[in-house]
Amino acid sequence: MRRKITLREVKNICVKPGADVCYFRRISFYLSIPILHTPLTPNQITWIWVFLGIISAGFFYPGTYWWSLAGTFLGAFAFLLDHVDGCIARYKKIFSKKGYYVDEIGTFVLMSAILFMIGFGGFMKTGYIAWIFVGTLAMFSYLLYQINILFTQLKTLQGYIKSSATEKSPKLHKKSSLLQKLLPGHLDEIFYIMIVLAILGYVEWTVVYVAFVYTGMWVGKFVYDYRNSFEHSHV
Repeated sequence: MRRKITLREVKNICVKPGADVCYFRRISFYLSIPILHTPLTPNQITWIWVFLGIISAGFFYPGTYWWSLAGTFLGAFAFLLDHVDGCIARYKKIFSKKGYYVDEIGTFVLMSAILFMIGFGGFMKTGYIAWIFVGTLAMFSYLLYQINILFTQLKTLQGYIKSSATEKSPKLHKKSSLLQKLLPGHLDEIFYIMIVLAILGYVEWTVVYVAFVYTGMWVGKFVYDYRNSFEHSHV
């Protein structure tokens, strides 16, 4: 007889104390329980959601309401599985550098493909080529911000960055936090916005929002890191 896995047990193992729990992660707890009773590994789940994410991007190509709505929910489900694979990994204590790499690259591929194809779908829907430009801008803005984050983490590990943004410029960090609350840019929040717009029939406006927010985010972070965060040693 297999042991019963409880929701409380999954939450205690998969969530760090004090961590912010978004709706996708909350749902992932429930979905993780039946998956934990299967032989599926975290890496296999990762490959599944990467595949589903790429497929979902193609749904936006026609630019019609129902195809865009289907693509949105399939993409959201893929993103939900992105939370599930981490939960399974922490519960079963299965960690690997390969899994982390595929997860990171998979997120880049999923979001890039979806953003570009939403823009292309906007072109197919309206005939305005500007939607392709905005979709491409949203895709590159998202990628540039994520690359900036990874670069900062690398420089922190190498010792080039000695202090956090909170310690270095607390006032600037406070203003940045307020701006992020007014214009949320976390991927979970982007999918919330995408779902609402898809239901209303305006999913193409997701790329306008992402292009605006992520352009501001990567430019702001680049300028801040360039001016304040890197401490050079002089011989």
